[in-house]
Amino acid sequence: MAQLCELRVKLVAGLEETAFNRLIRIIVHTHSFMTKTELIEIIARGTGLTKQETGAVLSGFTETVKEALSRSEPVDIRGFGSFRVQERAARNARNLATGEIMRVEAKKVPVFKPSREFKDRVLTHDRE
Repeated sequence: MAQLCELRVKLVAGLEETAFNRLIRIIVHTHSFMTKTELIEIIARGTGLTKQETGAVLSGFTETVKEALSRSEPVDIRGFGSFRVQERAARNARNLATGEIMRVEAKKVPVFKPSREFKDRVLTHDRE
């Protein structure tokens, strides 16, 4: 666990602004999904970590977020955004195939809200 924390610190400290810009550029301009492997490669190049170390950090990050959300704890990352659990109310819906009215039970869903800085970066990039 100590190694994972050390890798997290290296990742945050080593991620240059240019690497972040490259990541945003790829996300905005490809109009397709970036795979986990591609994300790992980009972060590894920007930080100097190996792909294996970067993969461990990314997996640690996603598992930590999932674990926190499973306990309904919000995760806020300044300059990036926040992950939260939101409750969806029960509602009536229609089965489009049969026309039958069905009851959809209330449920909790994970949501991501980008920060103002994140939104501004994407909007600024669109204007270029």
